[in-house]
Amino acid sequence: MDFITFDLERIPYAVLALLLSLALGMVFGPRGGNAAPAYWLLASNLWAPVGARLDRPHRGKADLTFRAFLLLSFALLIAGLIGAGAGYLVQFYPFHGATEMLLLLLIITTGPVFYIILKLFFALSGDKVSENSFYALARTTRIDLNSTDNFGLVRIALGTLARLFDKGLVAPLFWYFLFGFTGGFVYLTLAALAWRFDRYGSGSAFGHMMGAMEKLLGFIPNWVSAVYIALAALIVPTANPVRAFDGIITSKARYPQGGRTLASMAYALNVSLGGPVKDLDGHSMPLSWVGPKKATAKIDYQHLKRGLYLYFIAQLLFVASLLSMYVLFS
Repeated sequence: MDFITFDLERIPYAVLALLLSLALGMVFGPRGGNAAPAYWLLASNLWAPVGARLDRPHRGKADLTFRAFLLLSFALLIAGLIGAGAGYLVQFYPFHGATEMLLLLLIITTGPVFYIILKLFFALSGDKVSENSFYALARTTRIDLNSTDNFGLVRIALGTLARLFDKGLVAPLFWYFLFGFTGGFVYLTLAALAWRFDRYGSGSAFGHMMGAMEKLLGFIPNWVSAVYIALAALIVPTANPVRAFDGIITSKARYPQGGRTLASMAYALNVSLGGPVKDLDGHSMPLSWVGPKKATAKIDYQHLKRGLYLYFIAQLLFVASLLSMYVLFS
């Protein structure tokens, strides 16, 4: 069955899928200009039209919460069935592990995130500007980039690295290790709906319901992701691991914005992330400021190199820890 408690035999497939995602994503970029995992995008495209009809601003809080509960119940049921189907394919049509590895590419993202932030770096540095240098970041975050300045673009990009390391890699694999593809698909459905409707914690009661449910499954992986970024700061020049761990423990960063993972990134780099923006639908999002006291929010494109370095090293540490666990305990 797909429902098995932390199956160590899943680790090699996860590591191979991660490395393949990194390689392919860095070469070809994100699918459809969005660096989120493929199933995240599928779930969003499938349920967003329904959710848009249900999320009416004139409705009361209780009504919106109930509507969100109904949509989530149905969406998670479908995700569970899809996950069970994926488990069936892996069991009866393994093709020497290729099926499992390819299905894992649907629930994680690594290289595409690196790709879009690197393109932004080149655009802001003036080295190479293309028509989609900013498009992919806007699509991935659902933030109207015209609502901020270049400092804001860098803050958004660093926040994206932190959030997608958490929600696009660590969290889906965490639930995959515990409950197979059912866990991965269910989590990503919640992440996609929270991304679409909660607006980083600034949405209606409808979106808050999505965000609250996603937080239930994402709380532990968020801490785990934060620790990996803090450990990566041991290697990245000018990053400070002590400050990063202090941020993880003491920061009051709101979970919808990235929580402990965002705090770890901000404190490690000694910058202030967040700030008011608008989403692609024109809704104002007064995002909180996250970072050490007296840290600057006026950060330029050079900080993107440090953020990318942190993101890359954190992934390598994640891979190393998975392989170590596999060798020691299998």
